[in-house]
This record gives sequence, structure tokens and C-alpha cells, in this order.
Amino acid sequence: MKHLIILLLIGVLVACGKTSTEAKSASHDSGTASNRMDAFELISQDEEMLESCYTNNFEYDSPKCTHPMTISRSGLYMLDQKSVITDNGYTLIVRAIGNQISDTDCETFIVQATADSNGNATRKATNSSGQDTTKECWRDYPD
Repeated sequence: MKHLIILLLIGVLVACGKTSTEAKSASHDSGTASNRMDAFELISQDEEMLESCYTNNFEYDSPKCTHPMTISRSGLYMLDQKSVITDNGYTLIVRAIGNQISDTDCETFIVQATADSNGNATRKATNSSGQDTTKECWRDYPD
């Protein structure tokens, strides 16, 4: 758990260090639904790391494992510090950051899994008001 907190802090520092010039030159539309693929990629990579860890060590939070990435490749989403990884399961909370915050329909993506869920994670999403928008936000997830 300490490793996750340290990674989150590093991710925040990296995100804060990004200049406005870099942000403006990014090849994506600001705050659009098409950018949600960036969230899906971050979630998929993190789930893959965690499931691989469990397969090899029979626990998700093993010190032998690579811990999840904290910032998406395009810098539009961040693994929230409220995410939890235990020996028997995980809850990943991914929030829009930067320009993507304007996509208020799908501000937060949540994935929950346990050792006994047989790889079938529960997926949820909420808008900026905290209302459930799961169906709309996950419809394009490449499952």
C-alpha cells in the first residue's frame, strides 16, 4: 500500500510539472468522449498488472509485483489516491484530469475485483455530480 501512495505522489508531481505548451501541443481534443480510451488503456494496463501479480503470487499487493501506473499515457486520467489494493482484491478509481475534466459525463471510472471474482471485475462510472453513468461511460470499452 505504501508503494501505491508513493507512486501516486510521483504521478502528481509529474502531472504538475507538465508545461502548458506541452498540454496545448497534445494531439487530442479537449474534454471529449473520444478521449475516454485513454482511461480504458490505463485501467486495462493496471488490471493486467494486478491480475498477473495474483496469478504468480496469490495476492494482488505482493512486494514482488509491479504496481499500477498512476497517470494515463496522454495525461488525461489519473489513478486516484482513494484506490485500494489488498492481498485479496482491488478497487481502481480513475479520474479525469487537466482538459479532460470538461468531460463531466464520465469524470470517474471505477473497477472492483476480488480473488474470487474469477477475473470478472465490476465496472462503474460517475459524472461530475456523482451520479451513476456506468452504461454510457463503459459502452465503448474494448472488452
